[in-house]
Amino acid sequence: MKTLGMTTTFIVAIATLTLFFLAVVKAETQNSGLIPESVPVGAQIQSVELRLDKVIVSKGQSEFLLLTIDTHGQEIVGIQVNLTYDGVTFPQTWGVKTLSFPEDWLFFTYSPEPGDFRLIAIDGSAEGVSLSGAVARINFKVASDAESGSYSVEPSLVKILTPEVDELPSTFKKGVIRLLTCGDVESSHDDLVNVSDVITLLQIIIGEIEPSPYQFFIADVGVGSTGDGVVDVGDVVTIIQHIVGLVEISGCGLP
Repeated sequence: MKTLGMTTTFIVAIATLTLFFLAVVKAETQNSGLIPESVPVGAQIQSVELRLDKVIVSKGQSEFLLLTIDTHGQEIVGIQVNLTYDGVTFPQTWGVKTLSFPEDWLFFTYSPEPGDFRLIAIDGSAEGVSLSGAVARINFKVASDAESGSYSVEPSLVKILTPEVDELPSTFKKGVIRLLTCGDVESSHDDLVNVSDVITLLQIIIGEIEPSPYQFFIADVGVGSTGDGVVDVGDVVTIIQHIVGLVEISGCGLP
């Protein structure tokens, strides 16, 4: 009887997985958007909320965006999220599920090419569960020759399925990666490190200027590593040495 029960559970899981992928293929074939064309009738149905956060990173470093989801108590058995972004600036991308993600869920991520990232998660029990919180860390490796600026990470496809293999409506808040040059402390962020950045950093240290989160991040420089979490005279010396060619700034901010 135990073997029969395990076999039945396995068959149900495989069937759910198959139905999910068929729904995904159908949606991609129809070039579906975020919100399904037809929403099941029923006032109790709520849009599933998904969002990516915002981060600051410097050239050559890696950083991750947290993907969070809130199903508002509605049970689901499948998730697919396809993301688009600048594949030249971020040539490598990979995903890792968070510790709070259900253990019995199957979790897959892959990037067929730079600028295209896909995440699929399936409830292995096929019973369904409600989710609220971070489900994945999506990591981005920044190219060493990338240009400073703000880069969006946006969804190209979102599918959320119930145990009945119905699709729930969803909303998605895009992620933002702010890319800055380490040592470029001056507020204009001109992608250059020069004496104006040294003066600005000194003004921050003595309290004449209140640094923005961006400025604090890129002022905390390191040689052979990232920063140490403190902005002080040591960072001034490092930036001056970098300007005259004695050292090369390798990173900034805490890893």
